[in-house]
Amino acid sequence: MQIIACVNWCCFMSWGFWVQLFYQDYQQLSPILTMVRMLPMFVTGLLCNVVIALVIGHVDVLFIIVTGTLLTSVANIFFAVIKSDASYWGFGFPSAILSVFGADFVFATGTIFIAKICLPHEQSVAGALFQTMTQLGTAFGLAITTIVFNRVLASQSRDLGVAVNDAGTNAPRPAQLKAYQAAEWAAFAFGILGMSLAFFLHGVGIVGHPGPAKPSTDENEKTLTPDDEKV
Repeated sequence: MQIIACVNWCCFMSWGFWVQLFYQDYQQLSPILTMVRMLPMFVTGLLCNVVIALVIGHVDVLFIIVTGTLLTSVANIFFAVIKSDASYWGFGFPSAILSVFGADFVFATGTIFIAKICLPHEQSVAGALFQTMTQLGTAFGLAITTIVFNRVLASQSRDLGVAVNDAGTNAPRPAQLKAYQAAEWAAFAFGILGMSLAFFLHGVGIVGHPGPAKPSTDENEKTLTPDDEKV
């Protein structure tokens, strides 16, 4: 579960980082307009937390983790194949909706799973380790996808006859687009790796508590016997 959380954060945080740069640096949008395009994440995130609270005590952890990591991976595909003239409603909007599923599903399920398998005096340390793995995922994901971006940007610019500078500000727009796509493909690979690792959770079952059992009606509605009447 720790490794799944790590690679899922590689996928999710890399998506957010490169999407913001795509909007601001490639499409030359202002920070406000970029923020507006990310608003679906807020709404979906709230709904995901409500859904996970309702299903965590009834649905197998394998299904929850696979669904979350898969949907976040799909969010990266939209920008991995995006075109320069692509519509926001066709690419950016559905991608923003799907991106948060992995973070919300994996984090909520993972913390409950950690609390369930650890002894009471170990839960704080285990929870801290889980959070540390997500932060490491952020660091590794951004570092690796940045390497991919820079390599592809330099290679594509060279093919177009441009020696890109250290800041990459003179890179041709076609080369920039290819670099953004490559970074998103790298993030997608992290998400698929997390989904693949989730299958090792087969047999874990339900990690949440289904809630208090309802009192049986058979016990409350029994017929009085002659002995009961004497009492």
